[in-house]
Amino acid sequence: MQLKRRDRPIQLLALSFLLCGLCLGAPERINIARQADLVVVGRLVHLHKRLESAGWRISGTIVVTELLFGKMPGQHIRYEFLCSCCPKLPAPPFERFAIEGIWFLRATRSNTWESAGECSDPGVRRKSDLPIFREFLRDRSHANR
Repeated sequence: MQLKRRDRPIQLLALSFLLCGLCLGAPERINIARQADLVVVGRLVHLHKRLESAGWRISGTIVVTELLFGKMPGQHIRYEFLCSCCPKLPAPPFERFAIEGIWFLRATRSNTWESAGECSDPGVRRKSDLPIFREFLRDRSHANR
């Protein structure tokens, strides 16, 4: 299916929603870390997406390379995300999140994790932000003791 020129603004809007988590300022970036039960460095693989009545659902496996916070459920984490704020068409470019990054997750059903973000935030941040999150999560771990 070829998209028409008039569909370009919709594509750009969808992309901006999805990339919002990757380009926030420091206070906003830290907010997701407050909501997370588990924070890992890893890569999303085996990405699947499907359109549901509530929005786009993506699922896959996060292959973990480092645990930053929480209790490690295993080297491979089942991940699901419902993008309820994403436009129905065209399909958002979820493949852009099949990167090695910092994943902020909340537990759902047994052995399944979802984004600790809201609405259109898949819960992944750039790996270059690791120093900021390490410091915050170290402080959070000490506060929970």
